[in-house]
Amino acid sequence: MMVSNNLTWRCCCRINGPLRQAVLSAVYVDQETQRRRSRNVVITGLPESVACTDSQIVSDLCTNELGIYPTLTAVKRLGTKQPNKIRPILATLQSEDEATLIKKRVL
Repeated sequence: MMVSNNLTWRCCCRINGPLRQAVLSAVYVDQETQRRRSRNVVITGLPESVACTDSQIVSDLCTNELGIYPTLTAVKRLGTKQPNKIRPILATLQSEDEATLIKKRVL
Protein backbone atom coordinates (compact mmCIF):
# COMPACT_ATOMS: atom_id res chain seq x y z
CA MET A 1 0.00 0.00 0.00
CA MET A 2 1.32 3.44 -0.88
CA VAL A 3 0.06 6.76 0.50
CA SER A 4 0.55 9.89 -1.57
CA ASN A 5 -1.34 13.20 -1.50
CA ASN A 6 -3.91 11.79 0.94
CA LEU A 7 -4.81 9.05 -1.55
CA THR A 8 -4.33 5.37 -0.95
CA TRP A 9 -3.23 3.23 -3.89
CA ARG A 10 -3.33 -0.52 -3.87
CA CYS A 11 -1.88 -2.86 -6.37
CA CYS A 12 -4.77 -5.04 -7.47
CA CYS A 13 -3.10 -6.81 -10.39
CA ARG A 14 -1.64 -10.27 -10.26
CA ILE A 15 0.99 -11.68 -12.53
CA ASN A 16 0.04 -15.11 -13.83
CA GLY A 17 1.10 -17.52 -16.50
CA PRO A 18 4.30 -17.26 -18.54
CA LEU A 19 4.99 -13.70 -17.37
CA ARG A 20 5.00 -14.86 -13.75
CA GLN A 21 7.46 -17.62 -14.60
CA ALA A 22 9.69 -15.12 -16.41
CA VAL A 23 9.67 -12.76 -13.43
CA LEU A 24 10.43 -15.56 -10.98
CA SER A 25 13.21 -16.84 -13.23
CA ALA A 26 14.74 -13.36 -13.43
CA VAL A 27 14.67 -13.04 -9.64
CA TYR A 28 16.31 -16.46 -9.25
CA VAL A 29 19.03 -15.62 -11.79
CA ASP A 30 19.74 -12.33 -10.01
CA GLN A 31 20.05 -14.09 -6.64
CA GLU A 32 22.32 -16.74 -8.14
CA THR A 33 24.48 -14.03 -9.74
CA GLN A 34 24.84 -12.28 -6.37
CA ARG A 35 25.85 -15.56 -4.69
CA ARG A 36 28.42 -16.27 -7.40
CA ARG A 37 29.87 -12.76 -7.28
CA SER A 38 30.18 -12.84 -3.49
CA ARG A 39 32.94 -15.45 -3.95
CA ASN A 40 35.03 -13.04 -6.06
CA VAL A 41 38.03 -11.01 -4.93
CA VAL A 42 39.71 -8.40 -7.15
CA ILE A 43 43.42 -7.89 -6.55
CA THR A 44 45.23 -4.89 -7.99
CA GLY A 45 48.88 -3.93 -8.25
CA LEU A 46 50.38 -7.36 -8.94
CA PRO A 47 52.43 -7.36 -12.15
CA GLU A 48 52.19 -10.25 -14.58
CA SER A 49 54.96 -12.82 -14.34
CA VAL A 50 56.48 -15.21 -16.84
CA ALA A 51 57.90 -17.37 -14.06
CA CYS A 52 54.60 -18.34 -12.42
CA THR A 53 50.86 -18.34 -13.07
CA ASP A 54 48.35 -15.87 -11.69
CA SER A 55 46.90 -18.68 -9.57
CA GLN A 56 50.29 -19.19 -7.93
CA ILE A 57 50.67 -15.45 -7.39
CA VAL A 58 47.27 -15.17 -5.67
CA SER A 59 47.81 -18.32 -3.64
CA ASP A 60 51.25 -17.16 -2.47
CA LEU A 61 49.92 -13.70 -1.59
CA CYS A 62 47.10 -15.14 0.53
CA THR A 63 49.33 -17.71 2.20
CA ASN A 64 52.40 -15.56 2.91
CA GLU A 65 50.80 -12.18 3.62
CA LEU A 66 47.38 -13.07 5.02
CA GLY A 67 47.92 -16.52 6.53
CA ILE A 68 45.01 -17.95 4.52
CA TYR A 69 45.11 -21.08 2.38
CA PRO A 70 42.42 -20.35 -0.21
CA THR A 71 40.70 -22.80 -2.51
CA LEU A 72 40.72 -21.02 -5.86
CA THR A 73 38.24 -22.12 -8.51
CA ALA A 74 39.21 -19.57 -11.17
CA VAL A 75 41.80 -16.83 -11.63
CA LYS A 76 42.01 -14.44 -14.56
CA ARG A 77 43.30 -11.00 -15.50
CA LEU A 78 40.75 -8.31 -16.26
CA GLY A 79 40.95 -6.03 -19.29
CA THR A 80 43.22 -6.14 -22.30
CA LYS A 81 46.96 -6.42 -22.04
CA GLN A 82 48.70 -3.09 -22.62
CA PRO A 83 52.34 -2.10 -22.20
CA ASN A 84 53.17 -0.38 -18.90
CA LYS A 85 49.76 -1.20 -17.42
CA ILE A 86 49.11 -3.69 -14.63
CA ARG A 87 45.82 -5.51 -15.07
CA PRO A 88 43.82 -6.45 -11.96
CA ILE A 89 43.28 -10.10 -11.09
CA LEU A 90 39.81 -11.58 -10.54
CA ALA A 91 40.05 -14.55 -8.19
CA THR A 92 37.01 -16.74 -7.58
CA LEU A 93 37.14 -18.76 -4.39
CA GLN A 94 35.29 -21.92 -3.50
CA SER A 95 33.14 -20.28 -0.84
CA GLU A 96 31.80 -16.90 0.15
CA ASP A 97 33.33 -17.38 3.60
CA GLU A 98 36.85 -17.60 2.15
CA ALA A 99 36.32 -14.42 0.12
CA THR A 100 34.93 -12.60 3.16
CA LEU A 101 37.87 -13.70 5.28
CA ILE A 102 40.36 -12.39 2.72
CA LYS A 103 38.52 -9.07 2.48
CA LYS A 104 38.49 -8.71 6.28
CA ARG A 105 42.19 -9.51 6.65
CA VAL A 106 43.16 -6.97 3.99
CA LEU A 107 41.24 -4.16 5.69
